[in-house]
Amino acid sequence: KSITGSSYADWSGGASASEDTNNDGVPNLLAYAIGSFTPASGAASELPRIDPDGSFTLGDSSKTDVLYEIRLSEDLVSWYPVAIKSPGGNWLLNPFSGYAHQANITLSVSSAVSVRDNTVAPRKFWRLRVAQ
Repeated sequence: KSITGSSYADWSGGASASEDTNNDGVPNLLAYAIGSFTPASGAASELPRIDPDGSFTLGDSSKTDVLYEIRLSEDLVSWYPVAIKSPGGNWLLNPFSGYAHQANITLSVSSAVSVRDNTVAPRKFWRLRVAQ
């Protein structure tokens, strides 16, 4: 498998996106998207996290061939893509997410991407979706 490359195909050496080459529980496409150096290197330490203030934070990846969506749910049934990064684009708040409190979402981008919902709610759930 390739060690370097500017695309998922180069990086993966032909491994499928859903394969977990090193059995760390992180599928290859997600490992690539969050910045794992090779398919064999561990990606678990690079996974997004929930900060003490409730923000969803992940490292800002320079991958230009991946779609990123940070999704928010209040009930684990309905998921709203509140922040997105299109292939080759920049991180943006998604005014078309459908989330009733989208106006309360803030986005900060530096060496990491941090999204926060400033709405007072009993619970919130976050997840990252990546796709090619």
